[in-house]
Amino acid sequence: TYGAHYVLLCNDSQQTMDLLDRGYSVVAGEHDSPEVYKNLAHSQAAMLVALDSDTRNTNIIFSARGSGAARLLLVASATNDESSEILKLAGCDQVFQFQRLLGEALARRVLNAKARCSIILRVEDLIIAEAPVMRTHLVNKSLKECGLRSQTGVNVVGLWQRGQFRLPTADSVFTSTTVMVIAGTMQQIEAVNALLGPKDANKQNREDTPVVILGGGGVGLAAARFLQASGRSFCLVDKEDKPGVPRDSIVIGDASDLNVLAEAKFRQAPSVIITTHDDDTNIYLTLYCRRLNKEIQIISRANLDRSIPILHTAGADLVLSLASMVSNSVINLLSPGKVLMINEGLNIFRSTVNDQLNGKLLIGSGIRSETHCSVVALRDTNGEMHIN
Repeated sequence: TYGAHYVLLCNDSQQTMDLLDRGYSVVAGEHDSPEVYKNLAHSQAAMLVALDSDTRNTNIIFSARGSGAARLLLVASATNDESSEILKLAGCDQVFQFQRLLGEALARRVLNAKARCSIILRVEDLIIAEAPVMRTHLVNKSLKECGLRSQTGVNVVGLWQRGQFRLPTADSVFTSTTVMVIAGTMQQIEAVNALLGPKDANKQNREDTPVVILGGGGVGLAAARFLQASGRSFCLVDKEDKPGVPRDSIVIGDASDLNVLAEAKFRQAPSVIITTHDDDTNIYLTLYCRRLNKEIQIISRANLDRSIPILHTAGADLVLSLASMVSNSVINLLSPGKVLMINEGLNIFRSTVNDQLNGKLLIGSGIRSETHCSVVALRDTNGEMHIN
């Protein structure tokens, strides 16, 4: 999609044929064979990415590094800190703990009375954040009517509407399921937090009650740790006890059992995070939670991108895809500092002012009308960044 040539290395001949039939560039070969990497001309490659088990990834990295590719960028996934350290010892340049990253990203997006905005990217002093419109005075107002820019100084650069990303116009109307993508300074983001925070004490108290997490795997535990570190209470629901989780913060049982959800105080919770590694289960639980509680914010994990629209149809307000997180992380390493893929449909990049724009006012430049891009910052000749 981004114009980078790739090849998948597969050690199973039948899987290789299946992938070829589906249109992928793929070759058959053993992951631990230096000869295979030499035949792939890996020393001339931009990057090698290992996305298997921790032990297999270690073997891949060690074999690739030891086969004459001293400058090759090696990237791998890992499930825990110990594996990350071992992969680095094997020669890996960049290690991603995707389950932890996904769990933290899910937890960052829960409704919070003190911080409505969830920061997703920092570029020096420029902050890119997401802010759900749910339970704010912006619902049913247009971007022009709400006065967000005049009151806070932020720039609304995108809108998520149940998994569909679109560029905002002055007449774009916010609904309870809209999530704004905004750009600004930290001071401007804090102004949005103050503007959108609950004015009603009852609403504030509800958004401070424990968040329910369904599923205690790697992603669910990462979400719980993030909430705990940020001072937010939670209740984890899982069929088994989880070491390290406070006893008063876990309910053991089936998440589809009404009594279990009642014990977790599901009906009083502001948000529920659905984190299992099975998309069918996540869809089932999303539909179930929405039927039980029309007002709750539902944030769900998706393992496959094709499950995202189904989860939104089932009632999820926000869906984060593990597949998209992996691909975004890898793609961003291909062009460091030039283009940052924030999520599907939204990129941030730098561009030098040319003769055609030199001396023009931003308002008359036609950049947004002709390219659908928003200018969120300008850097002057002294290197200072001017935001919005």
